[in-house]
Amino acid sequence: MNPSIMVLLVIGAGIFLGCQAPTPTPTPMPTATPFPTPTPDPRIEELVGEVHKMNNTLTLLLTPQPSPTPDPRIDAFDSRLRNITKLAIEMDSRVLVLEVRPTPTPLPTIKQAYDIVRKSVVRIESKGKAGSSQGTGWAIEESLLVTDYHVVADAVQDPQTQLTVYVPTTDGEQPYSAKIVGWDRLRDVALLQTDTKLMPLKTLGIYTSEVPVQALAIGWSGGVQGFPSVKVGVITTMYVFPSLSNIRVFQSDAAFDPGDSGGPVVDLQGRVLGVIQASVTQSGGKRVLGEQLALEIRSFLEVYPDMRAGKMLNESRQYWFVEAGF
Repeated sequence: MNPSIMVLLVIGAGIFLGCQAPTPTPTPMPTATPFPTPTPDPRIEELVGEVHKMNNTLTLLLTPQPSPTPDPRIDAFDSRLRNITKLAIEMDSRVLVLEVRPTPTPLPTIKQAYDIVRKSVVRIESKGKAGSSQGTGWAIEESLLVTDYHVVADAVQDPQTQLTVYVPTTDGEQPYSAKIVGWDRLRDVALLQTDTKLMPLKTLGIYTSEVPVQALAIGWSGGVQGFPSVKVGVITTMYVFPSLSNIRVFQSDAAFDPGDSGGPVVDLQGRVLGVIQASVTQSGGKRVLGEQLALEIRSFLEVYPDMRAGKMLNESRQYWFVEAGF
């Protein structure tokens, strides 16, 4: 090849290479900030050590033993298990311990208690020569109603007096005739039989050690859409009168109004604790509030079989609250 041509080729190649764009220098990547080295927690090593010990002990325990003699290693295993559990709880920031607790049963509401009893509480009307009166009754059996003696006293004295019970319905009341089966004048209770069937209410006796007890007074002193009214209160005091056949009564601060007599006092499960009977409005010549009196249900139940059999008890006695001086 001609030397001059070789020079031109070399020169040309140099010019060509000189015209190419320079290779860009890569931008340096920022250096990541190092995370601080966590301080070793000696409890973790202790926890791991305990786990290893437990594994070794468990392996030994699973090895068949020739003798039934109690193995002391079982106690050691239990001790290590308690230690590791305690350590795990102390390390709750690193070890999540889940504790399963039973869901508490919610207490019944006042509305739920009222719904249980409202269709079993009736309005009682007495009409005769002596005039008319009104009270409340409740179902102890399908066709048997409990009320106060003083609510039906006119019918006791005059058989011509008409007794009518009004059963609540979804759109008002339904009247039914009723007759007296038996009574106890001292306890101020009477038993009626009616032509319809109701849902009987459950009963529950209460004791002095259980006071105070939240309770509802249900009666026909008022009502909404054909149903009885409800007053909320607390049973505050229990009384027992040894001279009056050991009659048991209680005092409540739930208001008892005219028309409520004979109605049930119930707990939040809808169980009858007592029968509404009287209100104390004066004591020692002074006006008092919050002293409503009810016959405790056991004092009714102890004479209930006799009343159901048609017996008229304590005809010559006064009401217990009169004889006790309330």
